[in-house]
Amino acid sequence: MRTITEGQKQKYKILIMAILLAGACLLTYYFHTVLEIASVFTHLFYIPIILACVWWEKKGLAVPIFLAALLSISYVFIKNDSVTVFDHLRSLMFLSIGFVTATLSEKTAKEQKKSDHLNAVLNAIRNVNQLIIREKDRSSMLQGVCTNLIKTRGYYNAWIALFDESRKLVNTVEAGLGKDFTAMVELFKRGELVDCAQRALGQSEVVAIKNPSSECPDCPLSDKYPGRGGMTIRLQKGEKIYGLMVVSIPVDLIDDGEERTLLKEIAGDIAFALHSIEAEERKREAEEALRESEEKYRSLVESSIDAILMMDVERKIVSSNQAFLDQFGYTRDEVEGRSTRIIYKSDESFRYFGEKAYPAIESSDSYRAEWEFMRKDGSTFPVETITSVIKSPDGLTRGYVAVMRDFSARKQTLEEKKRLEVQLQQAQKMEAIGTLAGGIAHDFNNILFPIIGYTEMVMDDVQEDSVARSNLEQVLKAANRATDLVRQILAFSRQSEQELKPLRIQLLMKEILKLLRASLPSTIEIRHNIDNKCGPVMADPTQMHQLIMNLCTNAYHAMREKGGVLEVILTEVELDSDDLSPNLDLNPGTYLKLIVSDTGHGMDRIIMERIFEPFFTTKDPGEGTGMGLSIVHGVVKSHGGRITVYSEPGEGTTFQVYLPRIDIEGTEREITPTEPVPLGKERILFVDDEVQIVQMMQQMLESLGYHVTARTSSIEALEAFHSQPDKFDLILTDQTMPNMTGAKLAEKLIEVRPDIPIILFTGFSERITEENAKTIGIRQYVMKPVVRGELARAIRRVLDQEEER
Repeated sequence: MRTITEGQKQKYKILIMAILLAGACLLTYYFHTVLEIASVFTHLFYIPIILACVWWEKKGLAVPIFLAALLSISYVFIKNDSVTVFDHLRSLMFLSIGFVTATLSEKTAKEQKKSDHLNAVLNAIRNVNQLIIREKDRSSMLQGVCTNLIKTRGYYNAWIALFDESRKLVNTVEAGLGKDFTAMVELFKRGELVDCAQRALGQSEVVAIKNPSSECPDCPLSDKYPGRGGMTIRLQKGEKIYGLMVVSIPVDLIDDGEERTLLKEIAGDIAFALHSIEAEERKREAEEALRESEEKYRSLVESSIDAILMMDVERKIVSSNQAFLDQFGYTRDEVEGRSTRIIYKSDESFRYFGEKAYPAIESSDSYRAEWEFMRKDGSTFPVETITSVIKSPDGLTRGYVAVMRDFSARKQTLEEKKRLEVQLQQAQKMEAIGTLAGGIAHDFNNILFPIIGYTEMVMDDVQEDSVARSNLEQVLKAANRATDLVRQILAFSRQSEQELKPLRIQLLMKEILKLLRASLPSTIEIRHNIDNKCGPVMADPTQMHQLIMNLCTNAYHAMREKGGVLEVILTEVELDSDDLSPNLDLNPGTYLKLIVSDTGHGMDRIIMERIFEPFFTTKDPGEGTGMGLSIVHGVVKSHGGRITVYSEPGEGTTFQVYLPRIDIEGTEREITPTEPVPLGKERILFVDDEVQIVQMMQQMLESLGYHVTARTSSIEALEAFHSQPDKFDLILTDQTMPNMTGAKLAEKLIEVRPDIPIILFTGFSERITEENAKTIGIRQYVMKPVVRGELARAIRRVLDQEEER
């Protein structure tokens, strides 16, 4: 259905007024001329004209002008001589009555209209206040306000827009506009403000717009206010501006001061409501944050592994967490409200802690200490405690909180950490020794190699029963002892994974005793009784070497001041169930029994109980990190054996080690000097960066019948091989060389000729092992220095294998 606008209503009023005027004129003419009614009666027909003017509600001279025009028309139509001046005066009287009646009627109607509007606004204010008190949701409250403002017919429409501090739109509500308000919302979302909104946000007074279509052409709602005006006011509480409110009212009420006052009152009530809602939200958020904080605090306190205790100023327990109850053995009811005296082992301890701790707490807000506390069962334990003060906002002390941790566990941890640190230092020291030993071995082997080689070649040219031959044998023996010494240093310093294999430890023991004899002072006599018929054991050679060396070194330290006798015995024993005791936790069977004894100062029972502890030592500071017996104990246990000790103060010490013998025969054998040295005639390329070794090896290999090409550079050797790959039957190369290592040279040579046999010499190398060498394709891995016979057999072994292929 089409809606009649205010402009159309005005047009309808004018049309009806014109019809009534025309009808009045015709009736006047008819009754005055045709019916010849008295002129006085004719004036009665002015009454509908007057009533029409009253109904039209036009003020000022509108009614007299219309009536004067009607009189003139009547006079023209009537033209009767009977109309006298008195008649005209009577007509003017009726005109005056009509004017006064119309004016009074218009004024009364306007006053009534204004009164009705103000009553509607007051009614809306009452409803708005009730809504504000009842509604706590911001959007619902604002929507209710707008709805109430138009529901009471105080305003045609109303809308509210809220902004944040940066003038960004937060929320909008409207009533009486519907879809027409969408364009305004989109404008706000883009950050644009219409003129009335900008002016209202910049002042506290009402912004009145009498003709929106002409005064606000950029407003998307300007054409929605025909015959109406608009009032805009900001919503402000204190210093904060929440947004603005806009209402539409009749134009003739725009300038009314009371109307503006009522609108400001509504805006103030809305702003107060927004402030209250905001305050309530902040309160709820604060309460929720406080609740979450308390919950987190409670959860933190209860989940803490440390004991937490809250006390008042008299040191009475206010609250405690579960960790405290568990550590001290109490229930919550047994401690709360009681003095903390119950956790101290004595009155003196309680008093002394108070005298020492609480003055310090008052001055620095906290006190940290290690203290001995007592459980409910009377047992005591060390505790690390941190006590802090609880103060009110005015600075008064309200109580204390103590966080306590069982220090006994931490002490064990610290001891373990210290032990690990010492182990790390020991490992680093051994690694450094190993690196140093490797460098020494390489250089020392390069010195020993030509000594041994030249000595052996000279011995071949000297008669066997001559003095020179005897002297050369001593030189060779000394060089071999030096070689053994280097090997022992390397074996002692290497930190490798356990490699178990069948081992005859009597051969190892002989080497160790040679080393000991060369290194121990002459005040210590070494005696040994080694049964060469002892079977093999499954063992790691390096660890066995370390075991025997540590036992013998320990014996030396016991005798170094006064000297004595070091005795080493190796026998094979059969143990049955009768021979075994609780201290000798072994299965019946065959074992190798190693005995190491000394005639030193001995040990008492207390020391004997601790000798296998890691890093336990009886040495003075600066004399070492320990007796190394924990290593011995670990090696013996890892090999399935057992170790026992017997000692008395002043009577020396005896260690007995039992290692399980295996049934298979070991593969190790001693090479006797009577074995013939094999010869050959193949072509050999020899590479070493030491000129002395190259000269000696070339002479030695040629004495064995081989054709030798020698190079002192791996680069030169590779070039020589590249030029004639088929010229050589065997490659002998050192490992440690500048520019290119022996292993790398071997890879390059095998790329050229995959079938070329290669023997690698090394004194010490962490980069290449025997397993790595075989993976590359190297046929033999030989440790330097090597005697002529071993070298000749190694060469023949490789070349003969090549011929068999």
